[in-house]
Amino acid sequence: MSANRERKTRPAALVRWTATVAVAAAAFASAVRGARAAAPETPSEPSVPSEASAPAPSSKASAPLPTMTRAQANSEDKLLRSPGAPPRTAIDEPLGTDSEGQYFFLHDDNYFSFQTIGVERPRVKFQFSLRFEVVSLRETENFAFNLAFTQKSFWDMLDFDHSSPFIETNYRPEAFFSYRPLRSRRTREIQLGVQHESNGLGAVGQVDQSADSRGWNYVFLDARWGFGRDRSAGNDPWFFFTPGLRVWYPFESTSQALVNAEGYFLAYLDVDFRVTELPKASRVSARLKARRHSFEADVYYPLPALTTGGSVRAWIFGQVFTGEAERMITFADHVTHGYVGLAFQ
Repeated sequence: MSANRERKTRPAALVRWTATVAVAAAAFASAVRGARAAAPETPSEPSVPSEASAPAPSSKASAPLPTMTRAQANSEDKLLRSPGAPPRTAIDEPLGTDSEGQYFFLHDDNYFSFQTIGVERPRVKFQFSLRFEVVSLRETENFAFNLAFTQKSFWDMLDFDHSSPFIETNYRPEAFFSYRPLRSRRTREIQLGVQHESNGLGAVGQVDQSADSRGWNYVFLDARWGFGRDRSAGNDPWFFFTPGLRVWYPFESTSQALVNAEGYFLAYLDVDFRVTELPKASRVSARLKARRHSFEADVYYPLPALTTGGSVRAWIFGQVFTGEAERMITFADHVTHGYVGLAFQ
Protein backbone atom coordinates (compact mmCIF):
# COMPACT_ATOMS: atom_id res chain seq x y z
CA MET A 1 0.00 0.00 0.00
CA SER A 2 2.76 2.44 0.92
CA ALA A 3 4.66 1.50 -2.22
CA ASN A 4 1.61 2.35 -4.40
CA ARG A 5 1.20 5.68 -2.59
CA GLU A 6 4.89 6.47 -3.16
CA ARG A 7 4.57 5.73 -6.89
CA LYS A 8 1.54 8.01 -7.07
CA THR A 9 3.12 10.89 -5.18
CA ARG A 10 6.38 10.85 -7.17
CA PRO A 11 4.79 12.17 -10.42
CA ALA A 12 2.92 14.83 -8.48
CA ALA A 13 6.08 15.93 -6.67
CA LEU A 14 7.92 16.02 -9.98
CA VAL A 15 5.23 18.22 -11.52
CA ARG A 16 5.31 20.61 -8.54
CA TRP A 17 9.16 20.76 -8.67
CA THR A 18 9.10 21.49 -12.42
CA ALA A 19 6.48 24.21 -11.98
CA THR A 20 8.50 25.82 -9.18
CA VAL A 21 11.67 25.85 -11.29
CA ALA A 22 9.82 27.30 -14.28
CA VAL A 23 8.33 30.11 -12.18
CA ALA A 24 11.73 30.91 -10.64
CA ALA A 25 13.42 30.91 -14.07
CA ALA A 26 10.77 33.23 -15.49
CA ALA A 27 11.17 35.63 -12.56
CA PHE A 28 14.95 35.61 -12.92
CA ALA A 29 14.76 36.27 -16.69
CA SER A 30 12.32 39.14 -16.10
CA ALA A 31 14.65 40.67 -13.52
CA VAL A 32 17.63 40.41 -15.87
CA ARG A 33 15.69 42.08 -18.70
CA GLY A 34 14.65 44.86 -16.39
CA ALA A 35 18.22 45.42 -15.23
CA ARG A 36 19.49 45.55 -18.81
CA ALA A 37 16.79 48.02 -19.81
CA ALA A 38 17.62 50.29 -16.88
CA ALA A 39 21.39 50.18 -17.42
CA PRO A 40 22.85 52.74 -19.85
CA GLU A 41 24.41 51.42 -23.04
CA THR A 42 28.18 51.49 -23.19
CA PRO A 43 29.47 52.41 -26.63
CA SER A 44 31.97 50.00 -28.16
CA GLU A 45 34.05 52.93 -29.45
CA PRO A 46 34.24 56.48 -28.12
CA SER A 47 32.40 58.99 -30.25
CA VAL A 48 34.44 61.94 -31.48
CA PRO A 49 32.56 65.24 -31.03
CA SER A 50 32.54 67.78 -33.80
CA GLU A 51 34.31 71.14 -33.47
CA ALA A 52 31.02 73.01 -33.08
CA SER A 53 29.73 70.77 -30.28
CA ALA A 54 33.07 70.10 -28.59
CA PRO A 55 32.85 70.74 -24.83
CA ALA A 56 35.11 73.16 -23.04
CA PRO A 57 38.32 71.75 -21.56
CA SER A 58 36.88 72.07 -18.07
CA SER A 59 33.82 69.99 -18.92
CA LYS A 60 34.40 66.47 -17.62
CA ALA A 61 30.90 64.99 -17.67
CA SER A 62 30.59 64.94 -21.47
CA ALA A 63 34.14 63.78 -22.22
CA PRO A 64 34.30 60.65 -24.43
CA LEU A 65 34.91 57.35 -22.73
CA PRO A 66 38.46 56.02 -23.26
CA THR A 67 38.93 52.76 -25.13
CA MET A 68 39.83 49.89 -22.82
CA THR A 69 43.42 48.86 -23.32
CA ARG A 70 44.73 45.33 -23.07
CA ALA A 71 46.44 46.02 -19.76
CA GLN A 72 43.19 47.41 -18.33
CA ALA A 73 41.29 44.37 -19.53
CA ASN A 74 43.79 42.03 -17.91
CA SER A 75 43.71 44.02 -14.68
CA GLU A 76 39.94 43.57 -14.54
CA ASP A 77 40.27 39.82 -15.16
CA LYS A 78 38.35 39.99 -18.42
CA LEU A 79 39.00 37.91 -21.50
CA LEU A 80 40.35 39.72 -24.54
CA ARG A 81 38.58 38.52 -27.67
CA SER A 82 40.70 38.38 -30.80
CA PRO A 83 39.71 40.41 -33.89
CA GLY A 84 38.84 37.23 -35.79
CA ALA A 85 36.65 35.72 -33.08
CA PRO A 86 32.90 35.27 -33.70
CA PRO A 87 30.93 38.38 -32.64
CA ARG A 88 28.09 36.39 -31.10
CA THR A 89 29.02 35.61 -27.52
CA ALA A 90 27.36 35.86 -24.13
CA ILE A 91 30.67 36.77 -22.49
CA ASP A 92 31.19 40.46 -21.81
CA GLU A 93 34.72 40.84 -23.13
CA PRO A 94 36.51 43.69 -24.90
CA LEU A 95 37.68 43.28 -28.47
CA GLY A 96 41.43 43.10 -29.02
CA THR A 97 43.15 44.98 -31.81
CA ASP A 98 46.64 43.48 -31.80
CA SER A 99 47.69 40.19 -33.36
CA GLU A 100 49.22 38.99 -30.08
CA GLY A 101 45.72 38.73 -28.61
CA GLN A 102 44.64 36.10 -31.13
CA TYR A 103 44.29 32.48 -30.16
CA PHE A 104 42.75 30.94 -33.30
CA PHE A 105 45.18 30.31 -36.17
CA LEU A 106 45.51 28.51 -39.47
CA HIS A 107 47.55 25.40 -38.77
CA ASP A 108 48.57 23.35 -41.80
CA ASP A 109 47.94 24.19 -45.49
CA ASN A 110 44.47 25.50 -46.37
CA TYR A 111 43.44 25.24 -50.01
CA PHE A 112 40.77 24.28 -52.56
CA SER A 113 42.14 22.86 -55.81
CA PHE A 114 41.32 20.88 -58.96
CA GLN A 115 43.35 17.90 -60.01
CA THR A 116 44.86 18.51 -63.44
CA ILE A 117 47.43 15.69 -63.72
CA GLY A 118 46.84 11.97 -63.25
CA VAL A 119 43.08 11.68 -63.82
CA GLU A 120 40.73 11.73 -66.82
CA ARG A 121 38.07 13.96 -65.24
CA PRO A 122 39.23 16.80 -62.95
CA ARG A 123 38.64 16.04 -59.28
CA VAL A 124 38.70 18.34 -56.28
CA LYS A 125 41.19 18.11 -53.44
CA PHE A 126 40.76 20.50 -50.54
CA GLN A 127 42.09 20.83 -47.03
CA PHE A 128 41.37 23.05 -44.07
CA SER A 129 43.39 23.13 -40.88
CA LEU A 130 42.81 25.16 -37.70
CA ARG A 131 44.66 25.51 -34.42
CA PHE A 132 43.42 26.82 -31.09
CA GLU A 133 45.67 27.86 -28.21
CA VAL A 134 43.89 26.67 -25.09
CA VAL A 135 46.57 27.96 -22.72
CA SER A 136 49.28 30.48 -23.61
CA LEU A 137 51.80 31.75 -21.06
CA ARG A 138 54.04 34.83 -21.50
CA GLU A 139 54.91 36.86 -24.58
CA THR A 140 58.58 35.87 -24.44
CA GLU A 141 59.63 32.29 -23.75
CA ASN A 142 56.06 31.33 -24.57
CA PHE A 143 54.65 27.96 -23.52
CA ALA A 144 51.23 26.89 -24.76
CA PHE A 145 48.84 23.95 -24.93
CA ASN A 146 47.13 23.60 -28.30
CA LEU A 147 44.37 21.68 -30.04
CA ALA A 148 44.34 21.37 -33.83
CA PHE A 149 42.23 19.73 -36.51
CA THR A 150 43.02 19.08 -40.17
CA GLN A 151 40.67 17.62 -42.78
CA LYS A 152 41.75 16.60 -46.28
CA SER A 153 39.06 15.57 -48.77
CA PHE A 154 39.02 14.12 -52.28
CA TRP A 155 35.81 15.00 -54.11
CA ASP A 156 34.61 13.88 -57.54
CA MET A 157 32.61 17.08 -57.85
CA LEU A 158 32.05 16.87 -61.65
CA ASP A 159 30.64 13.32 -61.55
CA PHE A 160 27.05 14.56 -61.70
CA ASP A 161 25.72 11.17 -62.84
CA HIS A 162 26.61 9.72 -59.44
CA SER A 163 25.62 12.71 -57.26
CA SER A 164 29.19 14.13 -57.06
CA PRO A 165 30.49 11.67 -54.45
CA PHE A 166 33.31 12.24 -52.00
CA ILE A 167 35.97 9.66 -52.77
CA GLU A 168 37.64 9.87 -49.38
CA THR A 169 38.14 12.19 -46.42
CA ASN A 170 41.03 11.93 -43.95
CA TYR A 171 40.84 13.47 -40.47
CA ARG A 172 43.76 14.54 -38.24
CA PRO A 173 42.95 15.79 -34.72
CA GLU A 174 45.95 16.49 -32.51
CA ALA A 175 46.91 17.92 -29.14
CA PHE A 176 50.36 19.27 -28.35
CA PHE A 177 52.48 21.49 -26.15
CA SER A 178 54.48 24.22 -27.88
CA TYR A 179 57.37 26.53 -27.12
CA ARG A 180 58.21 29.78 -28.95
CA PRO A 181 60.95 32.27 -28.01
CA LEU A 182 58.54 35.04 -29.00
CA ARG A 183 54.80 34.43 -28.97
CA SER A 184 54.25 36.63 -32.04
CA ARG A 185 56.93 34.84 -34.12
CA ARG A 186 55.26 31.67 -35.30
CA THR A 187 58.09 30.62 -37.61
CA ARG A 188 60.17 29.46 -34.64
CA GLU A 189 58.48 26.77 -32.60
CA ILE A 190 58.92 23.36 -31.00
CA GLN A 191 55.95 21.03 -30.52
CA LEU A 192 55.46 17.82 -28.58
CA GLY A 193 52.14 16.03 -28.83
CA VAL A 194 49.95 13.18 -30.01
CA GLN A 195 47.98 12.85 -33.26
CA HIS A 196 45.30 10.55 -34.64
CA GLU A 197 44.65 10.12 -38.36
CA SER A 198 41.91 8.06 -39.95
CA ASN A 199 39.42 8.05 -42.80
CA GLY A 200 36.42 7.75 -40.48
CA LEU A 201 35.16 4.42 -41.85
CA GLY A 202 34.09 1.37 -39.88
CA ALA A 203 31.06 -0.68 -38.85
CA VAL A 204 27.99 1.37 -37.89
CA GLY A 205 24.77 -0.60 -37.45
CA GLN A 206 24.17 -2.72 -40.53
CA VAL A 207 26.65 -0.75 -42.63
CA ASP A 208 30.11 -2.29 -42.48
CA GLN A 209 32.98 -0.40 -44.14
CA SER A 210 35.71 -2.01 -42.07
CA ALA A 211 37.44 -3.31 -45.20
CA ASP A 212 38.30 0.29 -46.17
CA SER A 213 38.94 1.54 -42.63
CA ARG A 214 42.39 3.05 -42.14
CA GLY A 215 43.82 4.74 -39.05
CA TRP A 216 46.86 5.19 -36.88
CA ASN A 217 48.05 7.09 -33.80
CA TYR A 218 51.47 8.46 -33.00
CA VAL A 219 53.47 10.64 -30.63
CA PHE A 220 55.40 13.36 -32.45
CA LEU A 221 58.13 15.95 -31.99
CA ASP A 222 58.05 18.89 -34.41
CA ALA A 223 60.58 21.73 -34.67
CA ARG A 224 60.99 24.60 -37.14
CA TRP A 225 63.24 27.63 -37.15
CA GLY A 226 62.76 30.60 -39.48
CA PHE A 227 65.70 32.60 -40.88
CA GLY A 228 65.99 35.92 -42.69
CA ARG A 229 63.16 37.70 -40.90
CA ASP A 230 65.15 39.85 -38.49
CA ARG A 231 64.75 43.59 -39.18
CA SER A 232 66.67 44.73 -36.12
CA ALA A 233 69.74 45.58 -38.22
CA GLY A 234 67.70 47.95 -40.37
CA ASN A 235 67.82 45.76 -43.48
CA ASP A 236 64.85 44.86 -45.65
CA PRO A 237 65.05 41.11 -46.17
CA TRP A 238 63.92 39.69 -49.51
CA PHE A 239 64.46 35.97 -48.94
CA PHE A 240 63.10 33.93 -46.04
CA PHE A 241 63.35 30.22 -45.37
CA THR A 242 62.06 28.07 -42.54
CA PRO A 243 63.33 24.50 -42.32
CA GLY A 244 61.44 22.05 -40.14
CA LEU A 245 61.37 18.41 -39.13
CA ARG A 246 58.65 16.23 -37.61
CA VAL A 247 59.47 12.76 -36.28
CA TRP A 248 56.98 10.37 -34.75
CA TYR A 249 56.56 7.05 -32.99
CA PRO A 250 53.41 5.08 -33.94
CA PHE A 251 51.75 3.22 -31.09
CA GLU A 252 48.58 1.93 -32.77
CA SER A 253 47.53 1.37 -36.39
CA THR A 254 45.18 -0.69 -38.54
CA SER A 255 48.17 -2.24 -40.33
CA GLN A 256 51.95 -2.10 -40.29
CA ALA A 257 51.88 -1.60 -44.05
CA LEU A 258 50.16 1.77 -43.52
CA VAL A 259 52.87 2.84 -41.07
CA ASN A 260 55.58 1.81 -43.53
CA ALA A 261 53.95 3.84 -46.31
CA GLU A 262 53.63 6.91 -44.09
CA GLY A 263 57.19 6.56 -42.81
CA TYR A 264 58.58 7.90 -39.56
CA PHE A 265 59.48 11.50 -40.40
CA LEU A 266 58.47 14.57 -42.39
CA ALA A 267 61.11 17.09 -43.47
CA TYR A 268 59.76 20.38 -44.79
CA LEU A 269 61.03 23.76 -45.99
CA ASP A 270 59.03 26.99 -46.29
CA VAL A 271 60.51 29.56 -48.69
CA ASP A 272 59.33 33.15 -49.24
CA PHE A 273 60.79 35.38 -51.94
CA ARG A 274 60.10 38.97 -52.96
CA VAL A 275 61.71 41.92 -54.69
CA THR A 276 62.01 44.79 -52.22
CA GLU A 277 61.00 47.39 -54.84
CA LEU A 278 57.82 45.42 -55.64
CA PRO A 279 56.96 43.73 -52.33
CA LYS A 280 53.41 42.72 -53.26
CA ALA A 281 53.62 41.89 -56.96
CA SER A 282 56.80 39.85 -56.64
CA ARG A 283 56.02 37.75 -53.60
CA VAL A 284 56.14 33.97 -54.08
CA SER A 285 55.90 31.34 -51.34
CA ALA A 286 56.61 27.64 -51.53
CA ARG A 287 56.49 24.66 -49.20
CA LEU A 288 58.43 21.46 -49.88
CA LYS A 289 57.61 18.25 -47.98
CA ALA A 290 59.60 15.02 -48.05
CA ARG A 291 58.57 11.74 -46.44
CA ARG A 292 59.98 8.25 -46.66
CA HIS A 293 58.00 7.35 -49.79
CA SER A 294 56.60 10.66 -51.07
CA PHE A 295 57.45 14.22 -52.05
CA GLU A 296 55.12 17.24 -52.25
CA ALA A 297 55.71 20.77 -53.55
CA ASP A 298 53.24 23.63 -52.98
CA VAL A 299 53.55 27.08 -54.59
CA TYR A 300 51.60 30.22 -53.60
CA TYR A 301 51.18 33.57 -55.37
CA PRO A 302 49.03 36.27 -53.69
CA LEU A 303 45.90 37.41 -55.50
CA PRO A 304 46.01 40.88 -53.83
CA ALA A 305 48.93 41.62 -56.15
CA LEU A 306 46.54 41.27 -59.09
CA THR A 307 43.67 43.28 -57.59
CA THR A 308 43.20 46.82 -56.39
CA GLY A 309 42.92 47.53 -52.69
CA GLY A 310 43.68 43.97 -51.66
CA SER A 311 39.98 43.10 -51.49
CA VAL A 312 40.64 39.46 -52.47
CA ARG A 313 42.43 37.62 -49.67
CA ALA A 314 43.56 34.43 -51.34
CA TRP A 315 46.53 32.91 -53.11
CA ILE A 316 46.89 31.19 -56.47
CA PHE A 317 47.83 27.66 -55.49
CA GLY A 318 49.68 24.87 -57.27
CA GLN A 319 50.65 21.45 -55.94
CA VAL A 320 52.53 18.41 -57.21
CA PHE A 321 52.43 15.16 -55.22
CA THR A 322 54.37 12.04 -56.11
CA GLY A 323 54.71 8.90 -54.02
CA GLU A 324 52.63 6.80 -51.64
CA ALA A 325 49.96 7.55 -49.02
CA GLU A 326 48.38 10.61 -50.56
CA ARG A 327 45.11 9.18 -49.27
CA MET A 328 44.63 6.39 -46.79
CA ILE A 329 42.50 3.80 -48.58
CA THR A 330 44.99 3.51 -51.45
CA PHE A 331 48.07 4.20 -49.31
CA ALA A 332 50.17 1.55 -51.11
CA ASP A 333 49.63 3.05 -54.58
CA HIS A 334 52.42 5.18 -56.05
CA VAL A 335 50.81 8.16 -57.81
CA THR A 336 51.83 11.44 -59.41
CA HIS A 337 49.13 14.12 -59.23
CA GLY A 338 49.04 17.86 -59.95
CA TYR A 339 46.57 20.44 -58.64
CA VAL A 340 45.69 24.09 -59.31
CA GLY A 341 43.36 26.25 -57.21
CA LEU A 342 43.18 28.78 -54.40
CA ALA A 343 44.95 28.76 -51.03
CA PHE A 344 44.37 30.72 -47.84
CA GLN A 345 47.19 31.84 -45.53
